Amino acid sequence: MPLKLIRQNYWQVVGKGSVLLSNSPSLDQLGELYTGRIVEEAALLSKAPAIIAKEIPNPPDSITSQAIKSEFEANTHRLVEELGIMGMLVVRGKNDPGIEIRAAQAESETGITIDIVKDTLGTDFELKLGSEKSNSQDGSGNIQTIWIGLGPEERGLRKELVVSRIADLIGVINGKLGWSESDKRTSDILD
Repeated sequence: MPLKLIRQNYWQVVGKGSVLLSNSPSLDQLGELYTGRIVEEAALLSKAPAIIAKEIPNPPDSITSQAIKSEFEANTHRLVEELGIMGMLVVRGKNDPGIEIRAAQAESETGITIDIVKDTLGTDFELKLGSEKSNSQDGSGNIQTIWIGLGPEERGLRKELVVSRIADLIGVINGKLGWSESDKRTSDILD
């Protein structure tokens, strides 16, 4: 059974692999509706680690919201270091329809590229590339980060397919990065 660690402003799904799934805290709660649930379900399906911002019912003032974002980013960075994460997928909501993908840094030699995301998600969805590369790190340090922006239909009616394709994407990226669950030795295997 998967392990969930619940904190005041976020929760964490304990998993394995070189990709961390995340959503990030946002004041635009309507645009972020269901992104936490999508990240959680994709993490559980793919057995990947995840850090998920809680949906805040009443948007806090700007000082409180900045403190929540700072705490979330610090804990994301800590997880990246502790788990040896090599790449990060951040699921965001957006108010306009469709899926938009954007890279946080220059394309990576490590294995997470826009092309992998396009190939995996493009079979079932129309994709739009972000017009510019984002400079925000979301606490991920210097690892390759890809943002996946989901429109209202993708967070609602097509949610199950989105979850499945994101889980597939994590498997593809883990394979590209050379990580496999069989690489990890466990002490409970009988000789």
